[in-house]
Amino acid sequence: MKAFNYYQPTEIIFGLGKVSEIGVKAAKFGKNCLLVTVPEFPAVAPLYKRVKGYLIEAGISVAHFDGVVPNPTTDIVTTGANIAKETKAEIIVGLGGGSSMDTAKAIAVEASHPGTAWDYLYYKTPPTKNTLPIIAVTTTSGTGSQTTPCAVITKTDVCDKSAIWHPNIFAKVAIIDPELMLTLPKEITAMTGFDAFAHNFESYISNGTNPYVETIALEGIKLTVKHLPMVLKDGLNVDAREAMAWADTLGGLSISSAGVTLPHGIGMQISGHCPNVTHGQSLAVSYPEFTRYTYKWAVEKFATVGRILNTELKKLSDEGAAEKSCEEIDNFLREIGMWVSFKDLNVTKGEIRNIANDGQVLDDYKNNPRIATIDEMYEMLIRRH
Repeated sequence: MKAFNYYQPTEIIFGLGKVSEIGVKAAKFGKNCLLVTVPEFPAVAPLYKRVKGYLIEAGISVAHFDGVVPNPTTDIVTTGANIAKETKAEIIVGLGGGSSMDTAKAIAVEASHPGTAWDYLYYKTPPTKNTLPIIAVTTTSGTGSQTTPCAVITKTDVCDKSAIWHPNIFAKVAIIDPELMLTLPKEITAMTGFDAFAHNFESYISNGTNPYVETIALEGIKLTVKHLPMVLKDGLNVDAREAMAWADTLGGLSISSAGVTLPHGIGMQISGHCPNVTHGQSLAVSYPEFTRYTYKWAVEKFATVGRILNTELKKLSDEGAAEKSCEEIDNFLREIGMWVSFKDLNVTKGEIRNIANDGQVLDDYKNNPRIATIDEMYEMLIRRH
């Protein structure tokens, strides 16, 4: 068996109604909290009020930074970090989807270190243990950020989307309460749900995977394939929402150890150059070509996933099932409404060239069973225009 290390320090609080425990959990880390969210709107206003109430009941003073945007930028992080410093925050609570949780992590670094969060990217100076404690409360099922050592941020002036990746930014506590996802819009459910599939799938096939990850990632794939179409048909299906919340968490646990592969590295560049493209869309647009480029280098694993998507593939050889798995993933994208082209996303051919040129800026491509050159990345992407 392959030797491996697995590290996961986050306390996971999972279940319906578990958001009510946030005050008790936060009180262990201090008395001043910065709550980090997107701007308030009617659907989330009651949740914000509840969370603040739980924190205040536990004797915690709450400042609220509600400036998070999709594909969070360094400027947004700095604004939040300045508020954290002004209010002497001892705890940072990220409440929302991946953007809110990633912003909270980056704020926790910038508020406690010299310079800005951008100075602490994965290939630069690592953030220290001075990083403020983070509590992540997810309201979506897909990004896995509640259980990862990653904070993705964008520096817009140079069209660069990158990440802090370090054990010191693992959340101290992750609260996964499926009740918070019941009102999630269908479009966001689909985009984040496919991200959950991608996290589990890519960590399963990653060159850096291990037996532990393979086991939990396969379970995450099975849960997503079965339950994502169900929640898209009925967003109030509690059982399916619970299953997707668990699939999301398994994906986060998986990529924390094994990392992601080619689609995530390219996807980061797509959103970095074209901030209008969401993370889920950037994955969906690249998957059809990625699977066909890669499957021959991981036949057994592609065959296994293909048979999860379509049990009829059990009748075929591993080679035949692996090849057919590409079509099955295409069909899954269509079923969940995520079959898109670059034209659909308003990305030009010139932008695709620039995206491909930056395709090896992040190391994710090295985890892919087949390592792509810049030219190969361009050929894959341009075929999706």
